[in-house]
Amino acid sequence: MKNLAKSFLMTVAIALITGFGAASANAVPVTFTTTGNFLVNGVSQGSTLAFSGNTLAFTGITNTTDPAHTGGTSNTSFGSFLPTGGDATADPVPANTTFQLTIMQSQPTVGTGVASANLTGSLSMAASTLFLTFTTNTVTIGGQVFTIDNLRIGDPPNPSTLQGTVTQNNPIPEPTTMLLLGTGLLGIAGIVRRRKTTQAE
Repeated sequence: MKNLAKSFLMTVAIALITGFGAASANAVPVTFTTTGNFLVNGVSQGSTLAFSGNTLAFTGITNTTDPAHTGGTSNTSFGSFLPTGGDATADPVPANTTFQLTIMQSQPTVGTGVASANLTGSLSMAASTLFLTFTTNTVTIGGQVFTIDNLRIGDPPNPSTLQGTVTQNNPIPEPTTMLLLGTGLLGIAGIVRRRKTTQAE
């Protein structure tokens, strides 16, 4: 009887370990949409910044990514910047220009977060030095962590993609994993109860 109980407990333990591993590995897809807003001295400019005959436009994106339980999904796109204009003269962006990236998550939970950056440098046809440096580069929505990379924006008319990493801190276990876990716990409870009954007799 003891050997049978030990064998059963070992089986349950292995099943539980396997179940927890499966629960961790099975991250669910994350779907989100992004929008962008430029600000000069705190005044909203919308998704397009105009200065010195040039423009810098941000185009948001709707993206679905499937982050792993460790490391996350890198090189995830959060939208792109398109500079236009530019000549041999370097035109600096207005002083105190910032950019806000809004992330709206629709799956697996609904929520919104904002990342903020400073925009510095100048725009020219062949030697632009526009840099987007995030002061708040991490947004957490319902267990999903969005980390935005700093960006050097290229020369016009070439678009530059804003990228980063999506990591899922709390992956959702599959129903079969939960069933396995519940069955194992019930089995352990039954053995403990049987032992107590035997000892009482």
